Order: sequence, then structure tokens, then C-alpha cells
Amino acid sequence: MKVFSLFILLQLADFATTVKVISLGGAEENPIVGHLMGFGVYEGLAAAKLIALAFGGLALFSGRYGGLRKMNVIFAAIIAWNLSIIGRLMLA
Repeated sequence: MKVFSLFILLQLADFATTVKVISLGGAEENPIVGHLMGFGVYEGLAAAKLIALAFGGLALFSGRYGGLRKMNVIFAAIIAWNLSIIGRLMLA
């Protein structure tokens, strides 16, 4: 269950860092999320996070903890990328 709790925290961190990137003038690079953001920035990001949580829940309930761990590594990298973009945009 810890791996799923971390997954949830990473989703929240990704949401927050993506909102900050956009508020600083950056753009969403994921074309699927970008398409969802056509409904509104917050609405699109929330929909993307709900989809991600559904996939994470499916992995949890099917016992695929390795898949959850891999998703956690990927989202940690995305958050690190977002933080680097935030830093660059704040220095610009």
C-alpha cells in the first residue's frame, strides 16, 4: 500500500508543478494532457490525474506492484523535469 500512497503523492506533486509551469508561461508537453486541457487547464489536468489514478488503482488491485514502482519512477522524473523548468522560467 505504501507504493500506491507514494503514487498518489506523486500525482499531486505533478499536478502542482504543472500548474506552476503553466502559470509562469510554460506549456504542457504531453499531447494527451494538452488535448484534455482544451476543456480548461485545471479541468484537463484533473482529468489526466484521475486517469492516472485509475491505472494506478488497477495495478494495485491486480497485484502489479512492479508496475506501480515503475510509474513512480517515471512520475518522479517528470516532477524533477517540471522543477527544472520552473527554475529556468523563474530565472528568465
